[in-house]
Amino acid sequence: MKNNRTYTAKIFAVLTAAVLLTGCTVTDTVHTSMAKLCVFRQRSDGTPIRTMLTNGTTSTVCVDPLCLHDDSCPLAGISNLTGEGAIPIGDSYCFISGDLSQDENTGMMSGEVKLCVYQMTDGSIHILETYHDNVLLLYGYDRYLYYTTAVYSRTDAGDQYGYVLYRADINSGKIIEIPTDRAYSSLGNSMGTGDIPSIYAIDDDRIYWYAPGEDGYIHYTTDLAGKNRKELPLANPRIMNGVYYDGWAYYTMNRNEGSIADCKTDLERQKFLNEKILRRYHLETEKDEIIADNLARFIVTEAGIFYTVYETEPKEIEFNNDTYYDIFAGKLYRMNHDGSSSALFCTLEDVNLSVWSDVFLGYADGKLGVAYMDAVENEWFESGYDYNIAPEIIIVDTTDSTWKKSNEIH
Repeated sequence: MKNNRTYTAKIFAVLTAAVLLTGCTVTDTVHTSMAKLCVFRQRSDGTPIRTMLTNGTTSTVCVDPLCLHDDSCPLAGISNLTGEGAIPIGDSYCFISGDLSQDENTGMMSGEVKLCVYQMTDGSIHILETYHDNVLLLYGYDRYLYYTTAVYSRTDAGDQYGYVLYRADINSGKIIEIPTDRAYSSLGNSMGTGDIPSIYAIDDDRIYWYAPGEDGYIHYTTDLAGKNRKELPLANPRIMNGVYYDGWAYYTMNRNEGSIADCKTDLERQKFLNEKILRRYHLETEKDEIIADNLARFIVTEAGIFYTVYETEPKEIEFNNDTYYDIFAGKLYRMNHDGSSSALFCTLEDVNLSVWSDVFLGYADGKLGVAYMDAVENEWFESGYDYNIAPEIIIVDTTDSTWKKSNEIH
C-alpha cells in the first residue's frame, strides 16, 4: 500500500528467487519501442541484458557507458525482488528496488521498497512510489504498469494478510487503486502465490483477470482501470497459464496420463513434460478446441505458431561425466493459428533447444528469438554444473527460415 498507510508487508521467499528475464511480447505500444524489439534476460551474474531481435546485438539494459555493471549499478540485483524480475514497457524498464525485513516477535516491518522506472534511452530513473509493503509486478500494457502490494497486519484476532491492486501510468506518474468486489484475506495463516489476483491477458480496452473466490478461482474482465466488471464462465481454468493472441487464449494440457512421479528415468520425465496437447479458447464466444495433439513449447506470433516437438529418439549428449538429452533435435515447426498447415519450418543444426526456461523468447518484425543450451564455464564448472543456457540466443528470420546465433551477427 502507499507509504501513508500503516499496514506492513509479509515478505515471501518465493518472490526472492532469481529468474530469467523475459517479457518483451506482452507489451503493446503505439510506437516501435525497446520492449517490442528486444528480448530481455539475465546473465549468470544477475546483470539484466537485452538482445535486439532486428540485428542480434546484445547489451546491458543499463546504458551508462561508464558503469561497471557490478553491485554499484542502479539495476544490480533487481531480478531477485519479484517473481517477474522487471517489466519492460515502451522504452522504460520497470522494477522494484529496496529491502524489507520483519520482526518475528511483533510482525512489524522495517525498510522500504521503491517502484522505479528506468529510461532505456538516457539512463534516467524515476521513482513512482515508495512502499512499506512488498510489491509484485504483474503486467505491462501500453503506458500502464499493473502491480500488487502484499498487505500484512497483526490484529487481536490474529495475523491478517491481503493484497491491494494498483495501476501506474509510467508517463504521468498517476497511480490508481483498482477496485475489487471482495478484498481477499486470510486469517491465521500466510498467503501463497496462488492467492494473488493476476492478469493473464489485455486486449485493446479490456483486462482479463483471475482471482481467488469462495469456491476456487473467479475469472472476469474489466476495463483498463479495473472497472465495469463482468464475470466469465470459463470451462477450463488452464487458460490462465496460456498465451493470449487476437481474442484467443492458447494453452496446453498433458498428453500423457498419470503423474511425473511415475517416471523412472530422466528421459521418461522429459517425455512426460514435453508431450502436450495445444488447445485454444475464445474469451468472448467460449469456443474451446484442440489445434495440435503433440507439441512441447510454442509461441504465437503474427506469422503463425512456432513450436517444438519431443523427438521419439532424443540424442544423448555426454558432457563432464553427465548425460543430457537433445529432446528437440534443433527442429522448429510452424502452423497457422487454427492449427492448419503444420510443417517443419527449419532445423537448427547442432543446436540443443532443451532449455529449462522458454525456448521461444520473443518475436518482432519477422525475427524470432530462440534460447539454446550450451557449455558455459562458471563457478561450478568443476562440479559439473556447466551445461547451461548460453548468454547468446539464436535469431531466426521467419520470412526465409535462415538463422544465426546472436554472437555471430556483426
